[in-house]
This record gives sequence, structure tokens and C-alpha cells, in this order.
Amino acid sequence: MRIDLIVLPLQALSKRAISPLPRIFLRRYRAAPKKPGGPPVYRGEVTSYSEFSGSGVIETEDKKVFVPRTIVGETVYYSIRNEREDYYKGYLEDVAKVSPLRVEPKCGHFEKCVGCELMHIKYDEQLKIKLRVVLQFFEEHGITISKKQILEPLRGSLWDYAKHAMFDVEYDKIQEKFAVGYRPSKHALQTEIERCEVLDPRLAELPHKLSKLVTKFLPEMNVTNIDVSALNNVSIIFIHENPLTEIEKKYLAVFGREGNFWVYTYMKKSPLVPIWPNNGEFLFYTLPSYNIQIKLKPNHSFPRNLEVHEKLIGLVENLLDIQPTDTVLNMYCGLGNFALPLSRKAKRIAGVDTNRELIDWAKQNAIENRITNVQFLHREIARGSKLLNVHGYLVLSKTDEWTIDKILIDAPFGGIPQDMSRSLLMLSGAKKILYISPHPLALARDLTLLTRNGTLKISKVGVADIAPNSANLKAFVLLERT
Repeated sequence: MRIDLIVLPLQALSKRAISPLPRIFLRRYRAAPKKPGGPPVYRGEVTSYSEFSGSGVIETEDKKVFVPRTIVGETVYYSIRNEREDYYKGYLEDVAKVSPLRVEPKCGHFEKCVGCELMHIKYDEQLKIKLRVVLQFFEEHGITISKKQILEPLRGSLWDYAKHAMFDVEYDKIQEKFAVGYRPSKHALQTEIERCEVLDPRLAELPHKLSKLVTKFLPEMNVTNIDVSALNNVSIIFIHENPLTEIEKKYLAVFGREGNFWVYTYMKKSPLVPIWPNNGEFLFYTLPSYNIQIKLKPNHSFPRNLEVHEKLIGLVENLLDIQPTDTVLNMYCGLGNFALPLSRKAKRIAGVDTNRELIDWAKQNAIENRITNVQFLHREIARGSKLLNVHGYLVLSKTDEWTIDKILIDAPFGGIPQDMSRSLLMLSGAKKILYISPHPLALARDLTLLTRNGTLKISKVGVADIAPNSANLKAFVLLERT
């Protein structure tokens, strides 16, 4: 490995060997003493950020080095922990030149936890980083965005915002207990969390309690993950590989009753089993601005950041300019997270999804909210030409077709199929299309298809910060027909 950087033994990393640094950073980033023959330590300057993880990037002669918890402009000491085909994965040993954008992380698990990669950076800069990542993907796909097209980021609370989390469970042989938290990578050791600062306060200290429960009472269940949600109540789903015994069910029921949790268990290819209460209660969340309540099962996906989600609904209304005469198509509608509130403004809404169970729940949510101008359809979106006929009409049935005025795509992580992109481009006469995506790379790829013949042009671009302090985001693009 050729790296044209200064190579130092660990003994050189003393307080005198680096520029003045707050004591807290020296303590936080000081590497643990290594055995003789350990990996060498290098010095380098962070020049950019990783497109996917928010890690700082250091350029070397042969490959880039991704070093987490660093900031562009900083000079850092790092070691190489992993070599991949086209990059190195680095570990931050110390900071030689500290960026003025660096802040003290609020979370005590920041060093090891992978949940909040950007917590060490001032929040305004976090937003700039996320927008920069989106624009970088666009540029790599030949898409040019002007400053006039960029909207201010949607933001919400920095702490206590997350209503859902999926924890990993792993046995710690050294401490002889099960650790519950976030696993840094497939082959890394588990990070146990005593308190998570971004989770809803009702979930924040659950990992520590769950660790004690699994260690003492459920060691034979082979629990692999624990799914937690905090809406009208707290639900906990124990995902396990071995069948439950009656005594384990009793322990779980007691845990649920005493903690006021709704407890469920789930095995692969089996239905969700309610343990406490045993009649299987349902969760719901509300959208106060629209007077809407959306019900769901504990294993259904829903917006993790409800504060930002409600702001995003308002943005959708404004960007699509929804009028009382408009027919709107909402692709990947799920439970009706967008379709139901948007029905308050539009003439009618068609919500389409590939998941039949979610469509059934969306229909029920429409009934319970007394909304009559929404049609929810179960369709294979991959077959775009079957969704729209040759005239560009949305096919609801053999005798019912709708002309579409506006389209909202709340895309999955992988984006939309290519034939769906062609259908939207060639068949639909929609004046405006708003594409929302959790994956900027998939968004950039799909935009090249949607805009390549000039019929649709990008009007506005922005990001919704659904997960402050982490690299996760939702990017959105407004397309208008020329």
C-alpha cells in the first residue's frame, strides 16, 4: 500500500505532537494502546465527504481513505482498518487541526455507534453536506442544477424525533451478556446503547432494559433483532429464530405489562404474534394540520420523523400546486401517508402500491377518516404500461379511467423501474411530477431517464432532513412538463 503521507508510531501522538486541541477531543479520539506490530498511523487532510456514509475522505496515491467522524479541512491521524477493492476504511486516531465546525457530540456512544455519523458537526453544516451529496450524484449523472432551483432544506428537532428503531442483538462473550444496540458493520462487534439521544424519550433507554431481559430470561430464543416504535403506545417486536417456550411467553408478558409496552414476537415466514396484550392492539399516528389519524400494525413502515413528514406534506401541496380540480396519482402510497392528507386539497387521489396488505389498510384508513375522494389500488408498478393505458389515462378498472394532472412518487430505496420511467415520460400528460427519494443515487439515475428527451425538466431540488445528526435524508425534485 503506497500512501504519500507522514507515518508515525503511536508514541508520537502526544499532546506536544499536535496542534492545540480541546481536552475532550484528545480524550475521545486517543487510540487505545496497541500491541507491538499494530497498524501504522498516518497523517492526512480531509478534502471531501463520502457520498454514502458522511465519512471524511482523504486522498492517497492509489485509493481514497474513508475516515468517519472527521470534517473537511481537518488534518487528522488515522489508521487503516479495512481494505476494499477501491478504497480503504480508516479509523480516526486523533485530530491535529480542528475544524471550527466541530462540536461536542451530545451522545456518549458517538465513538462506537453508527447511528449518528454527523453529530460532531454543526447542524447548519450537516444540512449543507446532505445537499452537497445530492448535487454530487446529479453532477456525476450529467444533471446540472442552478442555485435558483435549490430550496431551503426542511428541518425539524435535532433530538427525540425518531419514532422507530431496529436494534441488533448479539452475545458479548467477554461480558457474558446480550448487547442490544446498533452493529457498526456485518463483521464488527455490537455497540450496546444505554441511551439514544435522537429516539423518542419513551424509546431512548430501552436498549439497556432489553439487554437485561434477553440475557436473564430469553437466552435460548436466539433473538436477532428487536423492532421498537413509539406512537400512541410503545410496541416492541422480538424477532427470533427459535420457537418460544411457555415460560418465555410469560416473561415477555410480564415485561410488557409492567413497562406498559405492547409486546409481539416474530419468526421468519410466520405471522406476527401478540404477547401483551394478547388481543393485538394497533398503533396510529396523527397529522394535526389535516385532522387525520392513520392506523397501522406494529410491523408496518411509517414516517420515522413525523414532524418533518408533516412539513413535507405541506411542501408537496405547494410544489405540485394542488387545486380543487386536480386528479393526483400517488405512487408507492403505502398506508396513505401522503394520499390521505393531500385529499383535503385535490379533487381526487389515486394511491398505488405493490403491497396488498398496505393497500387494504390504506382503504380502511380512508373509511375511518371519512375520506371519499381517494382510490387505493394494488398494482405491480414495475409494469408501468399496465398502470397507464396508451392514452396516458390511469386504469382503475375496465370501465373507469382517470386523466392525471399531478404525480407524487414516494419512491422506495431502489427507485422506480425503468419501464415505469418510460411510461411517465411518454404516456402521462401530468403537468408536474414530484419525486421523493431516500437514495440520491437512485434518484439521479431515474432523473436521467425522465429528462433525457426534454419533455420533463427539473424545476426545484431540495432535501428533507428526516434524520438530523445522521447521513440519512430524503431528496426531492420537482419536474415540470414543457
